[in-house]
Amino acid sequence: MGRRNEKRRQNRSGESGKTTPLHIPKLNKNTEKTAQKLTLKLIWIGGIIGVEVFLLWGKTKIRVVFLSLPKGTRWPSEENPKSPEYSGKYSSESKAKYYAGKLSMFEGDDLEFVGKNLVRTEADLKDINEKVKDEDGVLAFILTIYPPALRKVINWGKPTVLVNTVFEIPYIYNFGPARGKKNVIPVSSSDFGDVGRKLRVLKAIHKLRNTKILVHGHELPGKFIKQAKEKLGVEFIKLETQRLAKAYKNADEGAAEKLAEKWINNAEEVVEPTRRDVVEACKLYLAVRKIIEEERARGIAESIFCLRSDDMPLPCLTIAQLNDDGLIGTCQADLAACLTQLMIGYIAEKPGFVANVHVDTARNLLGLAHCVSPTKMDGVNSEPEPYVLRNHMGLYRSVAVDVRMRVGQKVTVASFVPFEKMLIYTGVIVGNVNQPHHDCRTYVAIKVKDAKRILKNYLREDLPGLGHKVLFYGDWVEEVQDLGQLLGFDVINEME
Repeated sequence: MGRRNEKRRQNRSGESGKTTPLHIPKLNKNTEKTAQKLTLKLIWIGGIIGVEVFLLWGKTKIRVVFLSLPKGTRWPSEENPKSPEYSGKYSSESKAKYYAGKLSMFEGDDLEFVGKNLVRTEADLKDINEKVKDEDGVLAFILTIYPPALRKVINWGKPTVLVNTVFEIPYIYNFGPARGKKNVIPVSSSDFGDVGRKLRVLKAIHKLRNTKILVHGHELPGKFIKQAKEKLGVEFIKLETQRLAKAYKNADEGAAEKLAEKWINNAEEVVEPTRRDVVEACKLYLAVRKIIEEERARGIAESIFCLRSDDMPLPCLTIAQLNDDGLIGTCQADLAACLTQLMIGYIAEKPGFVANVHVDTARNLLGLAHCVSPTKMDGVNSEPEPYVLRNHMGLYRSVAVDVRMRVGQKVTVASFVPFEKMLIYTGVIVGNVNQPHHDCRTYVAIKVKDAKRILKNYLREDLPGLGHKVLFYGDWVEEVQDLGQLLGFDVINEME
């Protein structure tokens, strides 16, 4: 088997080559309709596979405006020689040019800035008012105190990132016209990277509104499907078993062999599955991937194989590979978890691990466990985490993935309660649990502020008692709060 180096194994387990046992030691964050096709190189240890990923949402189009005062305004005035704004680098023209240049760090295949207009009065917005209706959001820079066109820009009603640049420590009163406006998320920071984090939220909204998910083995609940489309823009469509079975039967054997070789060679260990098990699991992945591309979808929520069918392999490896591809795979057709994966995954540009929850209040530990986990927890172009190939825990057949996640990594754990609220909190990974009869193959232990809160919330009748939590690398609480504000759902931090 291909092996990672000793240091990398230690980072995931806390000791050389072993997973952490249960006794974890205590530890003292204008829609483009034409699909674009982007070839991504998915890097594996020992090889490279070229995979075409369809970016069906096109680019997020953001209108950029720089808000200033009219020429001739007495104070602070660009025409008043006593004002530092009069000329040079402090003029509104110079500041607009400076910030416009810095925006290039955020532009890419999924984001386009338009306009970049210097706006002094509402009259300067005359040619923009109609154009902005077909754009996805607004990025407005406040260059001077009390720019007169600010209120008009806010009243466009578009999702708006409002950046205050006035004075060394930004002048809070410039946000006055935005008070009570749900479409505005503010930035008052000396770190320009904070602008990028807010733009992730606007991109996520655009992507949600252009997302289609296949659902297999689960009836589509009419009210849920309607609300998902109306409130978030996400479309769920049914995939019939007959179509999937045919695609699986016709899957390319050679391609499946090649992919299976990668999974086997890059594993720390292969315990129960035979080589044929892995090949068949990869054939199912190729079948699902083919249908996803035919339907111009972003992923699949899968149920039936985990419940009652022995005719095909279980979808655990398929779902892991889809998430590693930058697509979406959700087990047990948990549509709420799927929406959680989509919303936070689009913000973080990282996959989510959908899991069952275990609680130990004595040590403030949570266990998140499932037989399905991405290996590329840091994103599609990241290095895979170490993993072991196992069979499914419970059904004891086919192929599942035991991923050894990074010890010390800050994570966000969330669950969407359609369509009213998002439950969320952060923690730190303290180990990968390995015991003879644990819940599922991937089992990660997380240290949280107060595990009793999770237990109490589970017992509340007004919150969902069933379903999964979804884990993401990184701290994304603030961005999810912004998303909730813009899309109209509450965000409840379960640790506060």
